[in-house]
Amino acid sequence: MSSPPTQKIRILHVVPVLDMGGIEKGLVDAFAFMDHDAFQLDFLVERDVDTPLAATARAMGCKIIPVGSFKRLGSFAPAFLRIAKGYDVVHAHTYLFSGVIMFLARLAGVRQRIAHIHNKLPERAGILAALYRVGLKGLIKCFATHIIAVSRLVTTVIYGEEHAENAGLTIQPMGVDFSNFHAPFDAEATRASLGIKADEQIVVNISRFSTAKNHDFIIDVFDQMVKKLGFTGRLLLIGDGDLRPSIVEKVSSLCLQDKVIFAGTRYDAHKILRAINGVFIFPSLYEGLGLVAVEAQAAGLPIIMSEHVPEEARISPEACSVLPLNQGADAWAKAVMDCLAAPALMRADILAEVEQNKINIQNFVQIISDLYRASSDNKA
Repeated sequence: MSSPPTQKIRILHVVPVLDMGGIEKGLVDAFAFMDHDAFQLDFLVERDVDTPLAATARAMGCKIIPVGSFKRLGSFAPAFLRIAKGYDVVHAHTYLFSGVIMFLARLAGVRQRIAHIHNKLPERAGILAALYRVGLKGLIKCFATHIIAVSRLVTTVIYGEEHAENAGLTIQPMGVDFSNFHAPFDAEATRASLGIKADEQIVVNISRFSTAKNHDFIIDVFDQMVKKLGFTGRLLLIGDGDLRPSIVEKVSSLCLQDKVIFAGTRYDAHKILRAINGVFIFPSLYEGLGLVAVEAQAAGLPIIMSEHVPEEARISPEACSVLPLNQGADAWAKAVMDCLAAPALMRADILAEVEQNKINIQNFVQIISDLYRASSDNKA
């Protein structure tokens, strides 16, 4: 006589929208490696969007539950309490607002409550902002059963320097699926989709168009390369976001529109990185980790990054160069040109080096699977 099927552990991820951001993509990618017979994973979002990522999540059986703005607590809190009661785990990815999520999850009787911190954002000045931060950090510490930080730098958001003594904290990047960098693909077709020639030199950045990613500086660097250093290649910007129109306008004002490719959101970024000949530029003003920097290394591209990219993302000494932003656009332009003039990296060797690092999706999947299974041991 066969035993009855084991009941799935139900996990509710809380993210503002299931769009093609690094966090959201990382969660969906991770679920592809998890035991679908053991876990049911759903997403609580502010708004539903029709994207390939959302379609991928639904195809794996995930529900996407829109509830409106999280910060309209009068409507959000009752909706959250009603929905969360049906879950064993609430896993929040909403920065310090995760404190509110953890408190509400506790009220709903959820046994495992995970606050996942992905970044360290600049702190607003003022007494009210300080009280807001202190209050939300306190809620996280009090009501989260576990905290995950993507890098050591990010732990300071909650704990300052106390993290080394805290047993409820895990430092683990979300991880990269390195199998994508071994799979066969059509490099020529990938380049053709962007109008790039095989021998063309490309400066590339992949990121959301936001203040943190410093696209203004990228354009300043590229302008110096073209007008002062004679660069004849192009700049490839992959991503979307609120600041994209202003960057498009700046490119036009500098008469660079024929040399800059705005590729928008792409779901084959790993193929593009493998297909092109060039340098990845990553002058972020702040980063929690910067998984795309790891992917650039896995593709065997040299990368120039700012001092604000955490050390955990700097895996290959041969591929990575760190240049402080205060050196200015001139110094960055020269550094990129020097990289382009240097012999190409041995891509297979760099990939072999990078995939031995703990920034591997399999490590992340193991850690969160163990945490989810522990929900049966916790009391609300």
